[in-house]
Amino acid sequence: MIQRSLQASVEGIKAAKIALIDRFSNNQQRLADALEISRQPVNKFFNGKPVDSSLFVQICEKLGLKWQKVADTDFLQSEVEESLQNANSTILVQEIYDNVKPNTKQGFEIIRVLDMTQPITELELPEGQVSLESPFYVERPPIESDCYKEIVKPGALIRVKAPRQMGKTSLMARILQHGTTQGYKEVPIYFEQADREVFANLDQFLQWFCASVAWELNIPERLVDYWKGVLGSKNKCTNYFQRYLLAEINSPLVLGLDEVDLIFQYQRSPLIFLDCCDLGMSVRRMMQSGKNYDW
Repeated sequence: MIQRSLQASVEGIKAAKIALIDRFSNNQQRLADALEISRQPVNKFFNGKPVDSSLFVQICEKLGLKWQKVADTDFLQSEVEESLQNANSTILVQEIYDNVKPNTKQGFEIIRVLDMTQPITELELPEGQVSLESPFYVERPPIESDCYKEIVKPGALIRVKAPRQMGKTSLMARILQHGTTQGYKEVPIYFEQADREVFANLDQFLQWFCASVAWELNIPERLVDYWKGVLGSKNKCTNYFQRYLLAEINSPLVLGLDEVDLIFQYQRSPLIFLDCCDLGMSVRRMMQSGKNYDW
């Protein structure tokens, strides 16, 4: 049984307050608005009080922090023990004592539950992507099969839209993995890994985007060779893909973009917001071009 609530440690609160200043100008209401929740759970979070576990994870993600490094492990341990006792289970919490409590920076991923009549079962704590091998991934027919059929079409573009914690990243991973079974190169790009400065303007963002794809493909970026001249940033990005990246790999490419909605945090500046929106148009044009050329 997974704990119902989490609370931040003293060190975790310090890190969260720094992130709040950096990302939300030290304004808890802005953070609450970004999460589409009331301010109350945010206030409880910053005061070290128990918060619903799913909200705790979402708050940490929005602040750019790993929830395992923010959570108070002593409180978490007591919650786990209480939950398992209420379920009348015989528990094995040696991992918590040996690994988690001495070093909160390491965090933890799994609680082992021991049932003397059955093999040990591993329960995954609620965070991020469900691994490809996980038995806890829930398929939602015909979504997966439709995506698998679509992704093998030249120039295919799939947009997955759903609320947070609904499995978008896990679905994307499975679509990419299906592409590899067809002999395609897979490249996942996680926007949350980009520094804030990357979103300062479209040219800088597209250079980061192209360099990230090259790095995932394990080939030299060579941006200096393709990012020059009077052509605009979007044309340079398209040329970089067509004339360099796709030519180098000599096979179809499956590109997965995760947390694309992060660019909309910059709508406070109309010019930056409009420039970032142009990324979608650039991707759309490349996908349409893929229907006309044998990449």
